[in-house]
Amino acid sequence: MRRMRWLLALILLVCGFAGAQTITVHLINAKNGKPIAGKNITVDWPDLFDESVAMTDKSGVARISVPKGQAYFSLREGPRVGKEPNRVAYFDCNARDLTLVSVSEVMDRGFVPRNDCSKKTYSGIKPGEIVFYAELIPWWMPDMQ
Repeated sequence: MRRMRWLLALILLVCGFAGAQTITVHLINAKNGKPIAGKNITVDWPDLFDESVAMTDKSGVARISVPKGQAYFSLREGPRVGKEPNRVAYFDCNARDLTLVSVSEVMDRGFVPRNDCSKKTYSGIKPGEIVFYAELIPWWMPDMQ
Protein backbone atom coordinates (compact mmCIF):
# COMPACT_ATOMS: atom_id res chain seq x y z
CA MET A 1 0.00 0.00 0.00
CA ARG A 2 2.84 2.38 0.84
CA ARG A 3 4.44 1.75 -2.57
CA MET A 4 1.15 2.53 -4.28
CA ARG A 5 0.99 5.94 -2.56
CA TRP A 6 4.54 6.76 -3.63
CA LEU A 7 3.83 5.66 -7.18
CA LEU A 8 0.63 7.71 -7.30
CA ALA A 9 2.48 10.76 -5.89
CA LEU A 10 5.24 10.36 -8.49
CA ILE A 11 2.73 10.08 -11.35
CA LEU A 12 0.90 13.21 -10.20
CA LEU A 13 4.18 15.10 -9.90
CA VAL A 14 5.33 14.12 -13.39
CA CYS A 15 1.95 14.94 -14.93
CA GLY A 16 1.97 18.36 -13.26
CA PHE A 17 5.31 19.24 -14.83
CA ALA A 18 4.52 17.78 -18.24
CA GLY A 19 2.09 20.59 -19.13
CA ALA A 20 4.36 23.44 -18.05
CA GLN A 21 5.87 25.53 -20.85
CA THR A 22 8.92 27.74 -20.66
CA ILE A 23 9.80 30.50 -23.12
CA THR A 24 13.46 31.37 -23.58
CA VAL A 25 14.10 35.07 -24.28
CA HIS A 26 17.37 36.19 -25.88
CA LEU A 27 18.10 39.85 -25.02
CA ILE A 28 20.24 41.04 -27.94
CA ASN A 29 22.08 44.33 -28.46
CA ALA A 30 20.38 45.71 -31.57
CA LYS A 31 23.49 47.56 -32.75
CA ASN A 32 26.18 44.86 -32.45
CA GLY A 33 24.18 41.62 -32.20
CA LYS A 34 25.78 40.53 -28.91
CA PRO A 35 23.85 39.19 -25.91
CA ILE A 36 23.04 41.57 -23.04
CA ALA A 37 23.58 40.01 -19.61
CA GLY A 38 22.27 41.03 -16.21
CA LYS A 39 19.20 42.98 -17.35
CA ASN A 40 15.53 42.41 -16.55
CA ILE A 41 12.89 41.61 -19.15
CA THR A 42 9.17 42.02 -18.51
CA VAL A 43 6.58 39.69 -20.02
CA ASP A 44 2.97 40.89 -19.95
CA TRP A 45 0.17 38.30 -19.82
CA PRO A 46 -2.90 40.18 -21.14
CA ASP A 47 -5.44 37.51 -20.17
CA LEU A 48 -4.29 37.64 -16.54
CA PHE A 49 -3.63 41.39 -16.34
CA ASP A 50 -0.30 40.30 -14.85
CA GLU A 51 3.40 40.34 -15.67
CA SER A 52 6.53 38.26 -15.10
CA VAL A 53 10.01 39.72 -14.72
CA ALA A 54 13.17 37.69 -15.36
CA MET A 55 16.85 38.59 -15.41
CA THR A 56 19.15 37.52 -18.22
CA ASP A 57 22.07 35.26 -17.37
CA LYS A 58 25.67 35.74 -18.53
CA SER A 59 24.70 34.63 -22.04
CA GLY A 60 21.82 37.12 -22.31
CA VAL A 61 19.13 34.49 -21.81
CA ALA A 62 16.07 34.64 -19.53
CA ARG A 63 13.58 31.84 -19.02
CA ILE A 64 9.93 32.56 -18.32
CA SER A 65 7.28 30.03 -17.29
CA VAL A 66 4.05 30.42 -19.21
CA PRO A 67 1.03 30.60 -16.90
CA LYS A 68 -1.52 27.88 -17.61
CA GLY A 69 -3.94 28.69 -20.41
CA GLN A 70 -2.11 31.74 -21.77
CA ALA A 71 -2.27 32.05 -25.56
CA TYR A 72 -0.51 35.42 -26.02
CA PHE A 73 2.09 37.62 -24.36
CA SER A 74 4.06 40.79 -25.00
CA LEU A 75 7.63 41.74 -24.13
CA ARG A 76 8.91 45.07 -22.84
CA GLU A 77 11.87 46.55 -21.06
CA GLY A 78 12.35 45.31 -17.52
CA PRO A 79 12.96 47.41 -14.43
CA ARG A 80 16.51 48.64 -13.93
CA VAL A 81 18.59 46.56 -11.53
CA GLY A 82 19.79 48.48 -8.48
CA LYS A 83 18.80 51.75 -6.89
CA GLU A 84 16.32 52.91 -9.55
CA PRO A 85 13.90 50.02 -10.24
CA ASN A 86 11.32 52.39 -11.75
CA ARG A 87 13.70 53.20 -14.61
CA VAL A 88 14.73 51.11 -17.63
CA ALA A 89 18.27 50.20 -18.66
CA TYR A 90 17.65 49.89 -22.39
CA PHE A 91 15.40 50.97 -25.24
CA ASP A 92 13.09 48.56 -27.04
CA CYS A 93 14.29 48.10 -30.64
CA ASN A 94 11.66 45.60 -31.76
CA ALA A 95 9.29 46.35 -34.60
CA ARG A 96 6.62 48.79 -33.42
CA ASP A 97 3.88 46.61 -34.87
CA LEU A 98 4.91 43.83 -32.48
CA THR A 99 2.20 43.86 -29.83
CA LEU A 100 1.02 40.37 -28.94
CA VAL A 101 3.04 37.25 -29.61
CA SER A 102 1.43 33.83 -29.90
CA VAL A 103 2.71 31.34 -27.31
CA SER A 104 2.04 28.48 -29.74
CA GLU A 105 4.05 30.17 -32.52
CA VAL A 106 7.03 30.65 -30.21
CA MET A 107 6.78 27.08 -28.94
CA ASP A 108 6.41 25.61 -32.45
CA ARG A 109 8.93 27.67 -34.46
CA GLY A 110 10.56 30.33 -32.30
CA PHE A 111 10.18 34.02 -33.10
CA VAL A 112 12.53 36.76 -34.29
CA PRO A 113 10.97 40.24 -34.63
CA ARG A 114 12.24 42.93 -37.00
CA ASN A 115 15.09 45.01 -35.54
CA ASP A 116 14.11 48.70 -35.85
CA CYS A 117 17.47 50.04 -34.57
CA SER A 118 19.80 48.45 -37.14
CA LYS A 119 20.04 45.83 -39.85
CA LYS A 120 21.48 43.21 -37.45
CA THR A 121 19.48 40.02 -37.18
CA TYR A 122 19.75 37.09 -34.82
CA SER A 123 19.91 33.64 -36.40
CA GLY A 124 19.78 30.19 -34.92
CA ILE A 125 16.51 30.60 -33.04
CA LYS A 126 14.89 27.33 -31.94
CA PRO A 127 11.34 26.35 -30.99
CA GLY A 128 10.48 27.84 -27.59
CA GLU A 129 12.80 30.86 -28.08
CA ILE A 130 12.17 34.53 -28.87
CA VAL A 131 14.53 37.46 -29.49
CA PHE A 132 14.18 40.87 -27.83
CA TYR A 133 16.31 43.56 -29.53
CA ALA A 134 17.50 46.36 -27.25
CA GLU A 135 19.79 49.36 -27.23
CA LEU A 136 21.53 50.08 -23.93
CA ILE A 137 21.00 53.54 -22.49
CA PRO A 138 24.35 55.29 -21.89
CA TRP A 139 24.90 56.40 -18.29
CA TRP A 140 24.88 60.06 -19.32
CA MET A 141 21.59 59.93 -21.22
CA PRO A 142 18.28 60.27 -19.34
CA ASP A 143 15.78 57.51 -20.04
CA MET A 144 12.88 60.04 -20.06
CA GLN A 145 10.70 57.99 -17.75
